[in-house]
Amino acid sequence: MSSRFSLEAAELFGSRRRNDVRPRRRETSPEFRIAFICTGNICRSAYAEHGLARVLAGTSLEGQVLTASAGTGAVVGAGLETHMARHYVTDFATEIPAHTAQIADARFLAAQDLILVMTREHRQRILQLDPSLLPRTFLLSEFTEIARTLLLQPLPHDPYAPPTGVAGRLRELVSVAARHRQTGAAAPDVPDPYRRSAELYQQVARTLREELDILRDILLRASQH
Repeated sequence: MSSRFSLEAAELFGSRRRNDVRPRRRETSPEFRIAFICTGNICRSAYAEHGLARVLAGTSLEGQVLTASAGTGAVVGAGLETHMARHYVTDFATEIPAHTAQIADARFLAAQDLILVMTREHRQRILQLDPSLLPRTFLLSEFTEIARTLLLQPLPHDPYAPPTGVAGRLRELVSVAARHRQTGAAAPDVPDPYRRSAELYQQVARTLREELDILRDILLRASQH
């Protein structure tokens, strides 16, 4: 982890009162839950949520990995933005998915096993809500870079409490990835295309599609480790 990020996290942790009560995720959930976070929850995170579900369909992880998305400043109730929807239909050869934008609040975030954000600003906002989410919050490109490197060899497991089941193995991957953040320190943000050029929409959709294919392969491999 970079020193700047360490200081940022330390400041956030120190800003919380000791008696804060925050909702916790269900550790016993048989499914592995992934949430994508952007700003409005109508472009990047919405595309990623439904896109990952699409590329996992028909694999051994269908129904075992659940996808969701939310926004730090969500356009609550809105569907997938028009330009992004066109790219989604083309990229995944399917119809526009049903989507309802929602806020990334503490309760939603606490229920997730892995939180993948589009920019460092989104990560900062999440950690302001709950610093304890740090170990499972990553930039999308950061997580794929770290996980790909980790999976070049068997993951280290606690010999006294080895992970069980698909969800357990994927949670173990997240836990190990959190200890190797330096591997993804240079990972780029995914820029917000909203109300910007057609070229940027295309670039963002292409980047997300590539990252989702990589993420699918990571999840499939890690689930079998």
